[in-house]
Amino acid sequence: MAIVTNKEKLFYFGGVKIIKIKMNATATTNTSHPKGLWVLFGVRKCGKGLTSMALRTLLTLFIVHALMMSEEQSSIIYEGFLGLCYLTPMLGGLFLVIDFRK
Repeated sequence: MAIVTNKEKLFYFGGVKIIKIKMNATATTNTSHPKGLWVLFGVRKCGKGLTSMALRTLLTLFIVHALMMSEEQSSIIYEGFLGLCYLTPMLGGLFLVIDFRK
């Protein structure tokens, strides 16, 4: 909750003042995007995809080298894991649709 007083803005949370901002009457509004916005949408998205691929690669290498399974068996396990990664959200959505129809 914000309370505006004479040239200052007070923010309260649970009855406790958490921040006080002095307002400048001559401040101009900036309509451009922040300079670091590309980091949020560009680098973050690429990093998420790369770490996902790296973890799947490590899973395959772990199965082949640590568990001493053949590449065919590790391929079957990897494909099953990847299929479950895509299937379980769909099953959860289906469960919610059926559950909320009642």
